[in-house]
Amino acid sequence: MEEKEQVDLNQLLNAIKSLTLQEIKIFTDKLQDELGISSDNLYSSRGILTESTSHNKEVEEIDEKTEFDIILEEVPSSSRITVIKVIRSITNSGLKEAKEFIEALPKTVKEGISKEEAESVKAQLEESGAKVTLR
Repeated sequence: MEEKEQVDLNQLLNAIKSLTLQEIKIFTDKLQDELGISSDNLYSSRGILTESTSHNKEVEEIDEKTEFDIILEEVPSSSRITVIKVIRSITNSGLKEAKEFIEALPKTVKEGISKEEAESVKAQLEESGAKVTLR
């Protein structure tokens, strides 16, 4: 088994910088073939290159949560009226529905909404005195 040589990364960078565009194209093609990766994987905007057990490179997708639920956890008795007003405006419900809504907690206020909308709704409810969870 051959012993790996230590490579000076600065020397490698300087050598690559001195290549022509055609030489860089040939170099990247050979590098992709050698490592078993494709340009699609190299330039994926949502992936990270990771080394697999077979020493090939593969892209590991990162899932970022895009939909959120707002859960109303608790409403202090001193804030009930204010929270009912906020619930009415958020859910477009009547007074009776909003009042019944806050009596059976925890309860989902909104489901599958964007992060921006979820943060806005959460802020409104917290300002009115409610305890809210974002999921």
